[in-house]
Amino acid sequence: MSSAEGTDPDLTRKERRDQARAQRRALEEAEQGRAARRRRLLQLGGVVGGVVVVILIIVLATGGSSTSAPKLKSGQTGSSVPHSAEVAALFAGIPQKGIELGNPKAPVTLREFADLQCPFCREYTLSVMPTLVSKYVRDGKLRMEFHNFDIIGPDSLTAAKMGGAAALQNRLWNYIDLFYHNQQQENSGYVTEPFLKQIASGVPGLDVNKALTERFSPGVAGVVTKDNELARQYGSQYAAVQAFNGTPSFLLFKTGGPIQLFSPTSLTEASQFESSIEKLAKQ
Repeated sequence: MSSAEGTDPDLTRKERRDQARAQRRALEEAEQGRAARRRRLLQLGGVVGGVVVVILIIVLATGGSSTSAPKLKSGQTGSSVPHSAEVAALFAGIPQKGIELGNPKAPVTLREFADLQCPFCREYTLSVMPTLVSKYVRDGKLRMEFHNFDIIGPDSLTAAKMGGAAALQNRLWNYIDLFYHNQQQENSGYVTEPFLKQIASGVPGLDVNKALTERFSPGVAGVVTKDNELARQYGSQYAAVQAFNGTPSFLLFKTGGPIQLFSPTSLTEASQFESSIEKLAKQ
């Protein structure tokens, strides 16, 4: 997970970003080390199962990657934006209101805090979220909230503001999903106005020019600030258990009931989320 700016009030914003970047790098290096060890073990077993070993090595080398998507081309707008049709189909017919997705009376709520530049947030969004939307949100069993937590760098805030403007038109979830599908290398300067315009153009029903203007409005600034403050509040509240310390972080609870921290050990396995959702739904 991308680490938060930290709960230590004495750290500067730059120090918190550097700390978050170092922790993300450590996690990525650890995963690379585990993958290398798995490949070596598979190679040792090549004599007894050469074909199987080759297949497994390919899967390990390519699966579960958090690499960014191919860069958008300048002419790709509207329906030609990669994955625009897929995203539109996922959310078609599901009510959205601001940061909320699904029936407001759904028995269970999943509250997500994420940075649009975060590669781990992208993994969750592409691997797990579609299952939750299709299986629980669409059936009225789960409602979801997206709270921005821009901790990685300036581009995170730029992306968040456009998300806030999309939320004003009740198109936030389409926007963030399409953004993650086309996410690039963090802090590479890719979150430009042309990039935002392309992503927004791939969201059916979103007035792109209006969103580009409203991202600078006091209303959007207020929402972005409030989300960051709320994330830091929870970070402080759960600091002792080191569970709400970065992005993505989750709260999963009975709608209207006490808020509960949810800490999945995997961001690519929907089963962890599903079992907790079903347990709460039965309470």
